[in-house]
Amino acid sequence: MRWWGFQVSLLVSFALSLQVFAATLQQYPNPSIYPASGYWTMTVDGVNVPVVAFDGYAYAHFSFGNGAARIRIVATQLTSITDFIASPVKMGYKDKSDTNIWQNAIGFTMDNPHYMIIRIPGGYRELIICADPLEMDAPPSTGSGIFNVVTNFGADPTGTSLSTTSFAQAMSAASSNGGGIVYVPPGVYPVGNIIIPSAVSLYLAGGSVLRFTGNQQDYTTDWLKTSQGRNGTEWITTAHNSADIKIYGRGTIDCNGEYALRTGRFIAHAVVPMATTRFTYDGPLIRHCAAWTLMVTRSNNVIIDHAKVLNALSMGENDAVDIVDSQHVVVRNSIGVAWDDSFSTKAQPQGLGITINYPGTNQPVTDVLFTNNLAYTGCYGFKVGQGVYSTQSNIRFEDGVVYKAAVGLGVHHKQGSSAVTGVQFTRMEIEELTGSNGGHQSWLALFNENGNLGVGPMSDISLWKIAIRDIGSTNSVVNGITGAAISDVRLRDIWLKSLNRYVVSLAEAKVVPNSMASGVVLLSNSSRPYQVPSHVATVGVNFQLPPSLHLHLHNLPIMASSFNAETNSFLISIPSSIYQQYAIEMQSRSNKPLKRREKIQYLQHLQNVVKPDVFRPRLVYDGDAIAYCAGQLNFGGSPSGSFTVSLASTRLVESGRGITIIVSPTGGQPIDPRSVSPFSVHVHDLLSGRRETSRARVAITLIQNIVRQWPNMHHTNNGRAYFPLRDLRDIRDIGYGLQLTRGIFQSVRPSDLKALVLQLDTCTAAVYKHGDLRDISLGYLGSLEGERGGRHARGPANIRQLSTLSEGEFRSLERFLKKVRVTYKIPGGQPKTKIIHGLVRKAGEYTFMKDDREITVAEHYYRAYGYRMQHPTIIGVRFSPKDSERQVIVPLELCEVERGQLYKKKLPDAVTPEVVKFASLRPAEKRDNIKRAINLYSSSEFVQESNIRIEQQPLSVAAKRLPHPPLLYAKNDRVNVDNGAWNVLRRRFYEASEMNHWACINFDPAKVNMQMLRQKITELVQCCGVLGMKVSPQPVWTVEGNPQSPNSIFENINPGPHKDLIIFVILPDNCAQLRQTVKHWGDIRLGADASHPGPGVQKPTTTSLVFSTDMYATKYSALMGIQEPRTELIEDLEDFVLRAVERVGDKVPRPPSRIIFFRDGVSEGEYDQVKEKELAAMDRALQR
Repeated sequence: MRWWGFQVSLLVSFALSLQVFAATLQQYPNPSIYPASGYWTMTVDGVNVPVVAFDGYAYAHFSFGNGAARIRIVATQLTSITDFIASPVKMGYKDKSDTNIWQNAIGFTMDNPHYMIIRIPGGYRELIICADPLEMDAPPSTGSGIFNVVTNFGADPTGTSLSTTSFAQAMSAASSNGGGIVYVPPGVYPVGNIIIPSAVSLYLAGGSVLRFTGNQQDYTTDWLKTSQGRNGTEWITTAHNSADIKIYGRGTIDCNGEYALRTGRFIAHAVVPMATTRFTYDGPLIRHCAAWTLMVTRSNNVIIDHAKVLNALSMGENDAVDIVDSQHVVVRNSIGVAWDDSFSTKAQPQGLGITINYPGTNQPVTDVLFTNNLAYTGCYGFKVGQGVYSTQSNIRFEDGVVYKAAVGLGVHHKQGSSAVTGVQFTRMEIEELTGSNGGHQSWLALFNENGNLGVGPMSDISLWKIAIRDIGSTNSVVNGITGAAISDVRLRDIWLKSLNRYVVSLAEAKVVPNSMASGVVLLSNSSRPYQVPSHVATVGVNFQLPPSLHLHLHNLPIMASSFNAETNSFLISIPSSIYQQYAIEMQSRSNKPLKRREKIQYLQHLQNVVKPDVFRPRLVYDGDAIAYCAGQLNFGGSPSGSFTVSLASTRLVESGRGITIIVSPTGGQPIDPRSVSPFSVHVHDLLSGRRETSRARVAITLIQNIVRQWPNMHHTNNGRAYFPLRDLRDIRDIGYGLQLTRGIFQSVRPSDLKALVLQLDTCTAAVYKHGDLRDISLGYLGSLEGERGGRHARGPANIRQLSTLSEGEFRSLERFLKKVRVTYKIPGGQPKTKIIHGLVRKAGEYTFMKDDREITVAEHYYRAYGYRMQHPTIIGVRFSPKDSERQVIVPLELCEVERGQLYKKKLPDAVTPEVVKFASLRPAEKRDNIKRAINLYSSSEFVQESNIRIEQQPLSVAAKRLPHPPLLYAKNDRVNVDNGAWNVLRRRFYEASEMNHWACINFDPAKVNMQMLRQKITELVQCCGVLGMKVSPQPVWTVEGNPQSPNSIFENINPGPHKDLIIFVILPDNCAQLRQTVKHWGDIRLGADASHPGPGVQKPTTTSLVFSTDMYATKYSALMGIQEPRTELIEDLEDFVLRAVERVGDKVPRPPSRIIFFRDGVSEGEYDQVKEKELAAMDRALQR
């Protein structure tokens, strides 16, 4: 291909294989109190990493990221190694091509940080490798909001003296500050009890050690371990009724367990978040605890991440992680090494033994997720029990690995009379079973036992995709007892290594239920054979270039690192149930159409309260005219049903006394997305990107409604997003009688993975403030007053000002409150919900006719209810339309604004900064909110009835982190970019433009007078000069304008000969309308993108080509055209390319050596066709 006599090669950039550089390594100083291992040494990318000797094993701790890490470990007491075991086995380290054994050393590459255990057969001491991700949120050691225990409070980092006082002072100072970070630098700190208050974080820097002394006089005695006769303390805990506490970093919490037992038999629960909410634990290593170690106790909304609990295997009662009487807890990416249970949940009694000082009363254990954890124990790897003094429900264990245990997975109900229900073990792996616990050495144990402290039932236990590499020497029991039966235990896809397949019977899995266990079944296995899951998935695109094109990859700078990016998408399965469509018609007494919220409210009342026996399964309602049901409803032999309901009654009411709801089947075919149904072809085509049919759209709509139904039923919502309005951290007052609240946007959609995904995202909405209508009205009017005064006031100081509102204030408040729902309580009567239609002045003096005489509202309330109005002269609300014959006027003081009403009007400009600040979340906060939200769907009976499975872990995609290209300023001054920022001080633009003709309009002369304006003009010209721009020292003209009539200025502007005139406009505060007028008046140049019309819309497809016009790819031009609807091929591409080439030829002195062509928006099914035809079109253009 020739262009101006030069050879041109065409580079099509779809996917490049990029080089991976060595990882960024963070290693931590080994505290002097910890001896180095005599069994192992270790390097990471050639850098020595300390290996610490411990009780029965050794461990190493470091962090890395931004690439893969090359690990080399040496067994120093061996001369040669012939074999090794690396757990998790599913990671496949032994089978990796770059893993090698050389004499007494093992080398391998770790692609991403995680925890693993290395064992050499023959009894050699194990090595535990704790590889953490890089610290992205490590605080500075000093500064605002940082309370350093050494520099600020005199703690002794040498370990010589007790530092309890210093830590207490730091906590107190941080709390008095309204929150902050207590910073612990490297060093050893013997310390007493640490109690963390609300909004305070404890950061342990790498190399720091908090050490338990084991001396009872240094601590409070909080409990007695009756089974062992030992006293103990809650060492590091939270203040009761606290919130927003975090413990993080890469330091160590040392319980000094062996010393504590040997000397005084006084022990500690190491870290105990107790009676707290929104607690986070992320990173510190906990070691050598002689009691339960990390205990989440009577708390909620807790995240435990990257916890490393390394206890001795020579002492018992040292559980690693226990969730006790708590709700909404996630434990992830952690390792638990202990002789007792590694990961468990417990519901404890009140006021006995270790619970003697627990606050409050027994609480249930609900909504707990353990995911991606590694267990090493002499007891249970993952367990529910033994205590069940309160209900334990919705406990999920996912993607966990049991390295060694007596029992891999279990539910042991021994104490308490409450129920265990809804326990799920999913994608778990059992590597080795050793020893025995209560006579069990098995991969599974589900049993009730009478410990003389009550018995209770167990039900709804599921085990799915379990990989068993060691089945154990005893049967896996499922044993109920009298008065405590076990029911509904489901197993599926149980893979047994010795068979190298899924088991086909309970006997093959050695699962043996007794006579008190019912419904223990092995479900049909998946058609796909078991595959060892890959820890890191990579995504690539295979694109073959035509031989005639030359790809000069060696000329491209390759400087990118690989990593896995976590998305906000969750895989969701297609329902396996057949759904019937029903038409929903609602008729009111007045024939007035109902709002969507009201329709949902009435239908849910009908099927949940009035006729729950008829509506089973329950209807999934879209809030308009269609509902779906996972089965055929029975209306007493009739295909349709008619019901008249009132929200005030639990039974059907007479016609005319409520809303009549008619439910009837539609003429549409049943929706059957199962693989055996022809319907599934349409869904498959949609997921493959080939076509979108009406059936496929119906299926997606159905799934969308199923997923959204439960959250929208229980929370304020706008259909697509819901807003819980529960967490005070997610609510903020902004004045004007309004609050901001955070919510979750939810959408089911097809993905490039040929599967459906549920996308969740955080969102923000404004809601009316809940409370007394008088306070809401005052707040709104006060904010208006502050706006006029240029400040943000709280409101009028005296309620009597509601008697003297100006006409403008009255109308503004009426517009604000119109259509707001309020609860109106007649004195001595039941509350009623009403909608505000308007306001009236002096409500108490408003007159109406009653019993043929005129009476005031105040007199009516006194005569009818004995209620004397407090403020008869202030405004009141009108519950009737303005033109109604009978006006219903109610005093403001009897009304309360209902909670959770979305404010759908435009927010005042004055609150825009607050809205932006509130809506902006850090990526980690957004991720945590989304992960908390995904747990909600497992409680939805609509999802459960549909047999939809929603993955609890977000999708990860392989990504490349590209380096920032340097920026080029004048005189070839190259500036490196650091995380999106760079220093522009004393730098001039590479190619500065001139501004010779410019003008200024000042719409705020009261605040910016002419003298001030001249000063600002001079400063502007000077600043432009520093950057290399040539600017005329004075504007062509300067005009003062009236902000109330801006068009009079704009219409009279005459640029004269200056066609490139630039106009600067100075605006006053809070001038939304004026700003809009200015923006509309100016010109704007838009870039275009290719887009197709919506389904069923017969409009053309828009095509475009955007191309660079300079050698630095910083200037662009665009071409645009139209073609037949939904045609993917760009029909005018040959002409576009030719015109682009000609334009570039007019601007640059010589042609480029390559053309890089990026093509977006092509589905997999059209890939080859588009590639072949469009590359040919480009080739033809370059030959012309």
